[in-house]
Amino acid sequence: MDHEKQRIENRESVRKKIALLLRNDGGAAALLDSVVDNLIEHIADAATIDLVEDDGSISREVTRHKDVRQQKTLEEQRQNFPLSLRSSYGYPRVIKTGKSQFIPGVTPRLAGRLFPEAKADLVLDGISVRSFICVPIIAHERILGALTVLITDQGHSFSGDDLLLLEEVGTLIGEALDQRLGTHIKLHSNKAS
Repeated sequence: MDHEKQRIENRESVRKKIALLLRNDGGAAALLDSVVDNLIEHIADAATIDLVEDDGSISREVTRHKDVRQQKTLEEQRQNFPLSLRSSYGYPRVIKTGKSQFIPGVTPRLAGRLFPEAKADLVLDGISVRSFICVPIIAHERILGALTVLITDQGHSFSGDDLLLLEEVGTLIGEALDQRLGTHIKLHSNKAS
């Protein structure tokens, strides 16, 4: 099977699995973990979910990378160097504008904005960011947060079809969170500035 046909099948599998996951009963935190795990299994190397708290701050709810060591690096990067809420890139911009950000080929300049401590060659302690998508998590026209996915392996990059899938997933997550949590999105107390 050729690579593109496999990616199409993976996207459809992700769509079906996530729609099913979001219909199941269960807590919001477990739901977010399952969605991110599914994305990493099928289309991304890393994924994060950031949610807006009642006070306007942004909390990182989930960080995953298919490599546990690189996951730790992503967690430390976010904890030590969170993006400014006024950032023109990444989750702050997507949350502020409600518009997706799609960067199929991440350049050194963009990597520096997405990861302030990244080196010029796109490497952040062993993680080379190759492709990036960040979509809003929305329910009833209210932005609840952002879903970010990364490709860190050199072999491929995200496509426009991946963006469409992830925008749909962001809406599905938003609807599921709205059902489970109502207007109060507060899963834990880790806050970003």
